[in-house]
Amino acid sequence: IGAGPSGLTAARQLSQCKINNRRLNVLVLEGAGRIGGRLFTDHTTAQDFGSPMELGAQNIHVEPGVAPIWNEVRRYNLRTKPIPKFWNGYVYNSEFLYPVPRSPLCNIAHFNFKLIRASRVFDDILNYGGADISGERFMRLMGYDGFTAESAEAVLTGHLGSPLNKVSILGLQRDHVVALLKNSIDHYVLGGYDSILRGMVRQITPQKILLNHPVKKIVRGKNNTIQCYVPGVGWFSARSMLCTASIGMLQSRSIDFTDFWTDEKEKALSFVIPAHQIKMSIRFKSQFWADDMSMLNHLEAAERKTGKTYFVPHYGDSNRPPVLTALISGDPAKKLLPLANEQILRLVCNDLDTMYKLPSSIFRKIAQRKDGSLIFNTKKWMDDAYAKGGISYLQVHDREGNIKVQNARDALASSDNTEPLFWAGEATSLVQQPSSVHGAHASGLRAFSEIYNYLRKNNE
Repeated sequence: IGAGPSGLTAARQLSQCKINNRRLNVLVLEGAGRIGGRLFTDHTTAQDFGSPMELGAQNIHVEPGVAPIWNEVRRYNLRTKPIPKFWNGYVYNSEFLYPVPRSPLCNIAHFNFKLIRASRVFDDILNYGGADISGERFMRLMGYDGFTAESAEAVLTGHLGSPLNKVSILGLQRDHVVALLKNSIDHYVLGGYDSILRGMVRQITPQKILLNHPVKKIVRGKNNTIQCYVPGVGWFSARSMLCTASIGMLQSRSIDFTDFWTDEKEKALSFVIPAHQIKMSIRFKSQFWADDMSMLNHLEAAERKTGKTYFVPHYGDSNRPPVLTALISGDPAKKLLPLANEQILRLVCNDLDTMYKLPSSIFRKIAQRKDGSLIFNTKKWMDDAYAKGGISYLQVHDREGNIKVQNARDALASSDNTEPLFWAGEATSLVQQPSSVHGAHASGLRAFSEIYNYLRKNNE
């Protein structure tokens, strides 16, 4: 159930297996009209932007050899481009008014003395050994101020899109978020991140992937089988089933799991939460940012109305149009969700005006199509019917009981008392970082192993 990274990974692996010399028959049911889940490469507007735009996951966040996602890059002969997010990243913060008085917008590498001050945040998170507290309480406990406080807020909420007053410090430790953030180089998949998934589809065969088939109910069948119901289509029966529904889908009770849904999984949902996330790509008539800028972080929370992170999709490629992609997460995304897309666009441009202080409005620099329409796209992940939110984060909880924040993901991943129903998806990643494509991919590999061993054990 689900044609995202975890579902397609497990399906591809299982489709290549045999038990007693009989190849396994694999079927993928996807509710949306496309593959990918929150990995959403938009090829339809490639002509407008000069390349496909990533409306979901942007880059691979780990170095080659660190996660098995890189095996897929090699398997499908894909090319990647390194994105030096640290040495070619820029930040905006009022403390940078000196020694560059004309602009508080500076290359990170120019300000090592400030970064040394701020880098203690990483160590403080890793070394914290007390009871679980929110990021907000953690900042007060550590006494952060100035640039260190702004940096801490970015570390605690940036990648995950988690509200500062909810994000769990022990959860950040469990999810290895510091290691992910300290990684200095991301990797952009040329031709689109979904090139990995399209390679998987070719191996599974497209006929085995049914789009627009939203599963609404799962029940136990006869003779150790399992059945799921798709409205307007009917029932599907199998020897085993894998659910890769997003944490937003699980929270919204979009699927009736009947007696497969355990008390442990219900308790885990009080810890694992979908982030509010909006992503917007904008093409401009001309480039107004530095040639060496790979990404931009707006750290001045008091001045910021939208997102803190901006990507440069065509970094290092002067032959393609100038495009910026804004990632808006957490409380700002929640507040902006009801607004029309062009209203959000104007607010993003206002934030860019604050940072760049150009003679004329940046909104006027947006490129237009022949019909006069502005070239931009927007993806509100909370409004996506088959995601119902962005990536997951762990939130602090007053009453833990027998499920604690550190093992909430384990409870969601566990097939104890649910076989022949198994579980995967970024929210269930146990080895690689959750809230990432490489985490979702790793969960698909784990689920494949669990399902294959179950089928071998129960083969008739």
